[in-house]
Amino acid sequence: MLIAVAAMGAAVLVLVAALLIVFAGYRAFDLIVLGFLATVAMFLSRFNSNFAIEIMDRPYVGFHWYMLIAMTILLGLRGLVHHRPPLRLGGIVLMAGAFAVLSLLSGLFNGGGVGLSAAIQVLVIALGPLLLAALIVDLMPRTEATSSRLRLTFILLIGVLIPSITIMFSIAPNALGSFLGWSAMAASRQTGFVRGWSPLGSSGSTGLVMVMAYALAMHEVIGNRKRWHIIVLFLVGLAILFMLARAVLVMFLLFHLIYFASAIRRAPGRVLGLAVVCAAVGVPVIIKLQERYSFERFGLVGGASDEIRASSAIAAIEASAQNPLLGSGPGLLYEEIRTEWLMPRVEGAGRKVTIIENRSSAMEPHNVYLLVAAEHGWPAALLFVAIMFLIWRRVRRARLLPDARSRSMAAAWSAGWISAAVMLLTASAPLVNPQTAVFFWFFAFIGLHWRVTAMEQEWDYETPVEQDAAEDALAYYDGHAGVLMDTAAR
Repeated sequence: MLIAVAAMGAAVLVLVAALLIVFAGYRAFDLIVLGFLATVAMFLSRFNSNFAIEIMDRPYVGFHWYMLIAMTILLGLRGLVHHRPPLRLGGIVLMAGAFAVLSLLSGLFNGGGVGLSAAIQVLVIALGPLLLAALIVDLMPRTEATSSRLRLTFILLIGVLIPSITIMFSIAPNALGSFLGWSAMAASRQTGFVRGWSPLGSSGSTGLVMVMAYALAMHEVIGNRKRWHIIVLFLVGLAILFMLARAVLVMFLLFHLIYFASAIRRAPGRVLGLAVVCAAVGVPVIIKLQERYSFERFGLVGGASDEIRASSAIAAIEASAQNPLLGSGPGLLYEEIRTEWLMPRVEGAGRKVTIIENRSSAMEPHNVYLLVAAEHGWPAALLFVAIMFLIWRRVRRARLLPDARSRSMAAAWSAGWISAAVMLLTASAPLVNPQTAVFFWFFAFIGLHWRVTAMEQEWDYETPVEQDAAEDALAYYDGHAGVLMDTAAR
């Protein structure tokens, strides 16, 4: 049975690779990146415990080692391959380094050697995915075709593969769940309907990156007129319905609000046409699904879940107030999600409620900003926000380029990034779930790669000095965009 499944899987992979080579222009390294990221997306939790090693009383599980080995290989390749123009990651690396230093100081101050060990483990979980995604994208040539293939890789994995698994898991939970070793989560009164799940973890983590894939697919439909990506929009939308996660639905709706507000001025016909198509397909599908499935969870407000989330947020704020500069120590305040939760064989693993500052709290505050503030301190939290802001500002500036496709990409990417930043008020995936975080940061660096490529094509610079001049010019126009637009209008 396993041999037959493996043979079928190999045949499918060969077919997919052939199609990508013929129709999408994939090259060997593109296929390697796609294959590696596919293993990241499908890295099942059972592999974590099978390859877990404790160092200074802190578990490093299978995915941590897989990520570190991949980073080592990519660093070796980085020494051999140099692409121009550079991605200009200096400011991001500098702030990430400052974040790491503050985290180590916090761990040492709050827990001595034990706290330092905990801080190192947390940094592997938190910054490892960022560095891994940066290394992958930095090794890619700065061409428009490469940028397009990077987007397609993200869309295929997070906009096609993961939503398909989520939908199938909802429709046939027993068959798929038993095969992949997952347990069904009942989330509806209707018999046989379970909450959609995925190998990336929780519905919040999965939905976070799914909407990012949706943003890239939206650009392909509106900006590049690639109609088949409408299938991706439909898959992601359907998967979000089956996940029954309110925060993901809010992020999904917020993305549309931000993107359409920007795009409808530039391509009103395409935007309205797509809206009509989505409504014509989506409304009948939802009506039909409601005959069998219940989506009432989207409308539930209050209850034990909301109360524990509110209590968790208050507890995190109170904990951060105790030591606003260095927090309570990375991995010391919310310890179990970095120890017992990583080792499911440990007795008592999976506890969902703890006590923080004499308040009932979830195992983490479900808010990435409060998580950093409570454990690392407010300066580290501001650095995390600054990293996200710097990435957004650099990509957003490309909206000033004259090419219509550049403006479409800037609008779609920015809407996805902003809606993700808002959703992180209810999720901590980038700092808790490294598997999801790889794709979170991969989306960020896809935007930066595209921006550098688009700028180089517009200015055709050949030296770092010319690139700096182009950057300064774009920054100037960005700062005076409002004045220039008003002048043009008059």
